[in-house]
Formats: sequence, C-alpha cells, structure tokens
Amino acid sequence: MTNRTLQRLFDIQVYAARDMLDDLRARRILEKIGDARGGTGVRYGPGPAFPR
Repeated sequence: MTNRTLQRLFDIQVYAARDMLDDLRARRILEKIGDARGGTGVRYGPGPAFPR
C-alpha cells in the first residue's frame, strides 16, 4: 500500500491519503515497510492489528 494507491482508490488528494495512512498506522493496522523516509519509496504492509 502506498499513498498513491489510496489516492487512486478513493479519489482523494495527497494530504487526505497521508492523514488516512497516519490513522491506520496509529491504530496499528498498517506499518511501514523498509527504511524509506519519504517520497515514492514509502510502502506500508499489514500491521499487528490487521484483520486476518
């Protein structure tokens, strides 16, 4: 999952996608994958609270 993926799926702006990702990370549904600090290299995967 990336910021761009959310933008395309929900037809939202970059800032709304960022806020959605922040919320999902805070709820531990998603977690950051890899060492990228920003930009297009940031990817997210299932976190500890991700429904299985």
